[in-house]
Amino acid sequence: TLARELLPRKVRVNAVSPGPIDTGILDRSLPADVVETMKDTYRSTNPMQRLRMSEEVAAAVAYLAFGATFSTGTEFPVDGGASQLYVL
Repeated sequence: TLARELLPRKVRVNAVSPGPIDTGILDRSLPADVVETMKDTYRSTNPMQRLRMSEEVAAAVAYLAFGATFSTGTEFPVDGGASQLYVL
């Protein structure tokens, strides 16, 4: 809705949906055994079998901001396929 409303002003509205990102905040906030269990769970339930890095999310944001000049009203999942693929 916002993308449509802002189109006459030449404003593009897009979204990035990253899921869990390995930023280091868990390591500083929780006990090490809890962190490893959480990270193992995130990895095992992701089709790419790893956590995404903040640089990967930043690259997607930069693409939508500067490269995808003919895109608006879109959601760009940067989640290793987790929202599209089922992991057995």
